[in-house]
Amino acid sequence: MLGDAIYAGLGIGVRSDAELASGLADGTLVHVLPGYRFGAFEITALVPPGRLKVPRVAAFVALLREVITVMGTTA
Repeated sequence: MLGDAIYAGLGIGVRSDAELASGLADGTLVHVLPGYRFGAFEITALVPPGRLKVPRVAAFVALLREVITVMGTTA
């Protein structure tokens, strides 16, 4: 919903770098706070005991780690 509101011109919001670049290029977004960057923040995955051994849970946590690592190197 936040994305829809931003594209409708109803306010400002946070978008990914890739989406921001695309929106700026096609004129659907305007960068209103060019000097502003979020500081580092911590993300925690809470997993009940024993659930990390479930393949789909382990795969999701691994994917989350990978995405966070990639995002951290591009910031």
